[in-house]
Amino acid sequence: MKRDRYLLLLKFLHFNDNDNMPGRDEPNPDQLYKIRPLVDHLFEKFQEVYSRSKQVCIDESLLLWKGRLHFKQYIPLKRSRFGLKLFMLCEDGGYTYRFRIYTGKTTLVERNQNLSISERIVEDLMMPLLNKGHYLYMDNWYTSIPLLQYLKDNSTLASGTIRKNRKGFPEAVSKAKLRQRGETVAYRSDALLALKCKDTKKVHILTTIHNESMQNVRNKRNPANPLQKPKCIVDYNTWGVSTALTNCCSHLRLPGRA
Repeated sequence: MKRDRYLLLLKFLHFNDNDNMPGRDEPNPDQLYKIRPLVDHLFEKFQEVYSRSKQVCIDESLLLWKGRLHFKQYIPLKRSRFGLKLFMLCEDGGYTYRFRIYTGKTTLVERNQNLSISERIVEDLMMPLLNKGHYLYMDNWYTSIPLLQYLKDNSTLASGTIRKNRKGFPEAVSKAKLRQRGETVAYRSDALLALKCKDTKKVHILTTIHNESMQNVRNKRNPANPLQKPKCIVDYNTWGVSTALTNCCSHLRLPGRA
């Protein structure tokens, strides 16, 4: 295809009726109106054509975009530092089951206002999977005590790293002094387990899936002497790895001006 033909097709490519586009003065206008039929179609089809495994995970990804867009994000730790931010629910093979495109603080304005933004994202993505016995893994931006309690009340167990200064996280765990690699400290309250482990760095975990049991893992430096790690961290590294696969979107590039 010649360049000029490609640019001509791109110029006249439309997915929605511009005559019905909401005005800028309307409260909470749909920022994705022009591609809303396409986004909704993919959102529904992704859920119809594939069956999930028991383990699922939530993470964000960045879709490369260098054009002009007011909700374009800059995340320096991502491979594509500029682009559209997506929240994605994936299963352990890396398949994207549900997703939401971040368009600002009003992305999930219709959801439970008693929850924080990160908790509302998890609630929205997990809605069709609640009460089905799934195990959810997530990172410390999402994990909180109210969220894990909410999921537990809906027959969904969860595990994730957590920030040590999160509200309600026990100080007996967060302030514990761990000096040697492999040391752990844990505190349990009903179904919630808060755990801190000293590895190459200190890791804080909140889980309703696991107990305090330890597991042998391969020692790369000395294979004859395996290391001891909490099973919750081993499982998080195993099943949470699929969150990295959501970064496949970073290799894509939407048509637009560089």
